Amino acid sequence: PFSFLYCNLTFIMANRFSPAPFYKIVLLIADVLGFFASFQLAYWFRLGEWLPDELWIKLTPCALFALVTLYIFDVYKLEDRLDFFRDLLRLLFAVALSGVMMVLGAYLIGVKGFSGIAGRGVLVGALVIFAAWTSLCRLLIRARVRRLQSKARWLVIGTSDYLEHFLHDYEKSVHDVQLICLTQSAQLLSQPKESLSEHCVRWREKYLKGTWDDVDEWLPQNWRGIIVATGQKIPDYLVAKLMQTRFRGVRIYDLSDFYEVVWRKVPIFYLQGSWFALSQGFHLLHNPIGIRLKRVGDIFCASLLLVLASPLILLATFLVFVTSGRPIIYTQKRRGLNGEDFTIYKFRSMRRDAEKKGAQWASADDNRITPWGKWMRLTRIDELPQIWNILKGDMSFIGPRPERPEFIKELKAQIPFYEFRHLVRPGLSGWAQVSYPYGATVEDAKEKLQYELFYIKNYSLLLDWLVLLKTARVVLFGQGR
Repeated sequence: PFSFLYCNLTFIMANRFSPAPFYKIVLLIADVLGFFASFQLAYWFRLGEWLPDELWIKLTPCALFALVTLYIFDVYKLEDRLDFFRDLLRLLFAVALSGVMMVLGAYLIGVKGFSGIAGRGVLVGALVIFAAWTSLCRLLIRARVRRLQSKARWLVIGTSDYLEHFLHDYEKSVHDVQLICLTQSAQLLSQPKESLSEHCVRWREKYLKGTWDDVDEWLPQNWRGIIVATGQKIPDYLVAKLMQTRFRGVRIYDLSDFYEVVWRKVPIFYLQGSWFALSQGFHLLHNPIGIRLKRVGDIFCASLLLVLASPLILLATFLVFVTSGRPIIYTQKRRGLNGEDFTIYKFRSMRRDAEKKGAQWASADDNRITPWGKWMRLTRIDELPQIWNILKGDMSFIGPRPERPEFIKELKAQIPFYEFRHLVRPGLSGWAQVSYPYGATVEDAKEKLQYELFYIKNYSLLLDWLVLLKTARVVLFGQGR
């Protein structure tokens, strides 16, 4: 467990590509302090005395619940380019929901003395103060992060093909740092525009500033970090220069390490088979105790969810029957652990003749999906019968989503290392599902595999809990399909 925690803290502290991870910790601390201070101030303003010691203790689980709610509502994403006022509305709603749930929880459980907080306007006053405090903190910290990102400079040394992949992923990210790229050969710099794609022309003009022969000019400058994307033996002169730069205190990343630390995925276009044999990680694959603990947790959580979700399961059963008749449960072959097929169960969300032309991916605005089925897919209610798959041992709560054998044959032929996703049990939700939007193409499957390999390589109980919280966010905001 300590190594799992150390691994995740290492990711946070090593991510210098953006200052946002560090300031997320600052914001979390500010929220904790602000939560308790808000109740103290509200209690003093309303009653003219300091909060009693016994109420401080009772506020601790309330603070934890409030922080989890804020996380689920995604208000810790400092590097996002979304409108701040839209995020502010989301923040205010999360604070209000936290207050309502605290009151309900306290009275249902029967917490003695909580009326001293909930009554006499203390709770409302505290939530107003906390909402104002946390909104101000986010406004100031976001401004600070933007200023720091605009000053951050990164040097990327690589070959043209790897640079193209990297820049494609960089432009899809939300980071606004300055990139300077040096390519191996001057050919890309001298090629006429007519012989290059539109993307290559734009990247060349925006990022490419020279070749490896120009490192003496660029390396001595002030860099937040350097990324090496060569995929081959680095010339001795370049190794010597990089060593000197590293000894000056500049952090240097291999491209695969950079992808893991910053984007939480593994760049399959950059990997060779030796990487899987020699790189650190993949502890779950040779840790029988960890596998058993994960299985015990799956059984416990699945049993608990089955009890809690039973009214929703009955309601979904009734509505599927009323809106589209039988069968209510849809069964399908999926590929699971070690490449073995199993039968997966779902509430039927499509017409009965949805696959009369054979297996096909669902698409946006798919006319095969029923009106009630669309709502079930948005909220993931259609996945609830897979609790039975978890109890049987076919699936886990967290893992790569199981794919259909018909699609896997095509995907294995086009995506390297695709079969490695079957090294662990498939999951009801997974790192790829909460990190990447729904996709129905080979390119989407390739992108998701990068997240799945990251999960398998860096598995920890903490990562599983993180996926569960992110899954709650997906369900809450209807981001399924």
